[in-house]
Amino acid sequence: SEAMNATLTCIEPAKNSDKFYILQCLSTMQQSPDGCFYVYSRYGRTGSEGQKNLKGPMQEDEAVDEFKKIFKDKVGREWESRRQPPAKKKAGKYDYIETDTSGGAPGEWRYWVDDGVMGKATGWYDYVPEANANMEEIFTNLQANLGKMSMLGVRVVESGQYDYKVDLVKMTQVNTSTGKERFIRRTPPGDAPDNSPPGAASSSSAPMPSSPAPKAKAATKAKSKAVAAAPSASYSSSSSSSSSSSSGSGSSGG
Repeated sequence: SEAMNATLTCIEPAKNSDKFYILQCLSTMQQSPDGCFYVYSRYGRTGSEGQKNLKGPMQEDEAVDEFKKIFKDKVGREWESRRQPPAKKKAGKYDYIETDTSGGAPGEWRYWVDDGVMGKATGWYDYVPEANANMEEIFTNLQANLGKMSMLGVRVVESGQYDYKVDLVKMTQVNTSTGKERFIRRTPPGDAPDNSPPGAASSSSAPMPSSPAPKAKAATKAKSKAVAAAPSASYSSSSSSSSSSSSGSGSSGG
């Protein structure tokens, strides 16, 4: 039967607010037939490691009930109705989103510099590894939920002392404190990097066709933290399956 894993988001770009909530029902049945059951959660601002909580050990039915109770509290709907769009989203409630579990090679993310920040020449610069992983996470979440483009197309990512508004359709990021904007670009796995300036013909595209990007401005690099993985196996009613984790994103700099 189905695994009980949930990735939730509460995104309010107008308020520069973007939160995640990872919820999993876990079992140690793989390690021992007398294994125990747990309910694991990790939550916080996108781009941060967040807080973790592990409830258990407990019996299987107790773990399932606890999982469903937390899910309903966060989303405002029953677990069994998670894929049904709500008639009206309640303020402060989270949205359930699908996740990409294909495990394919990641894309490579870069940001555009044309203002000489930190003495850098004009051109594209690689995101640091943690930031690249975080950007790829929110990008693949968008790809897995293209029907929710209006919700997942713009994310607000915490990075150090700053927050960055990342537009995955226009492919830009803006430091919400300074207002500085930079173009960003993703190179798909296996492709050669496209070094053409922003606005030039490029094979590095957003998840779906978008309107022309705005004129380049001085902007931001963001650096984010790697997010710790969830505990070992995720629960699937009577047996365990592969676990899932989520992380935020960002680049580094101003």
